[in-house]
Amino acid sequence: MSSPKIDLQKYIPFGEVFLEEKNDKWNTPYKFNSKELDEETNLYYFSSRYFDSKLSLFYSVDALAEQTGTPYQYCYQNPVRYIDPTGMKPEGDYYDKYGTYLGSDGIDDNKVYKLKDDYRARFENEDVNWGGTLDEKHYTELQSKSHDLGTVQDAFVTGDAVSDKRIQSLHPAIRMKATDFIKEANTNSSGTLIRIAQGFRTYAEQDALYAKGRTDKSSKIVTKAKGGFSNHNFGLAFDIVGITDGKLDYNLDWKSLSTLGKSKGFEWGGDWKKFQDMPHFENMFGNSLNELRALPKDKKGLPILKP
Repeated sequence: MSSPKIDLQKYIPFGEVFLEEKNDKWNTPYKFNSKELDEETNLYYFSSRYFDSKLSLFYSVDALAEQTGTPYQYCYQNPVRYIDPTGMKPEGDYYDKYGTYLGSDGIDDNKVYKLKDDYRARFENEDVNWGGTLDEKHYTELQSKSHDLGTVQDAFVTGDAVSDKRIQSLHPAIRMKATDFIKEANTNSSGTLIRIAQGFRTYAEQDALYAKGRTDKSSKIVTKAKGGFSNHNFGLAFDIVGITDGKLDYNLDWKSLSTLGKSKGFEWGGDWKKFQDMPHFENMFGNSLNELRALPKDKKGLPILKP
């Protein structure tokens, strides 16, 4: 039996070749960390910039150097513990396997990641880090254990474009759970499309609704809440409706839908004592409206939730 064709390289942590055994037929330019080696310069291409394994440095400044504090270093000089898949710090919103939001790196780049396995991210003994920006150590560790789901528009898709647009406008903390809720609701719904009817509303949009039946006499009163006094104003609530034969349908199986919603961590408006709001689902993460109004907001006006 002939010997197998091999192309084997072993490296020291910063990428210098420690051992190499190859057959020319099977040789590949993708070597250390599966990155392409430019044989003319002997530099590795890490998507964003070039890396010199002998110097253990990148050849150009990290575009995110002001945030990382490490303009040229590879893996913060600790490649045994950290990885750097792109030559920049990892980006986007992170979710665990079960759709629970873990946090964001604070970069508004529309990217979404989901953990591959049951690993529960921990940093400073917290299961979840909401705080708007994941610590460098935390999200570097997450990056090696995550699937890149693409953009928000790629990740939160139910098959109904109207629902998708409204889910994508919700707070990242509930987007994935809301997506799963709608997908599962429609799996069990016969002949009726379950759709997100209302999602995030700005303060201005809420004030415009509040004006109806008051300063705007062209319609009846539709809400008692001014801007900042509706759960929808923080992207943490949504309403659903059925579409049957092209018409709005509120004669739904609310028992099954409420059970499904609660399994995703949502409170159901049908359980409220003062008044029932059957289509309404929310997760305020223990915050009152006063507390949500007081929290700092991101560029989209959504609150930066505390752990």
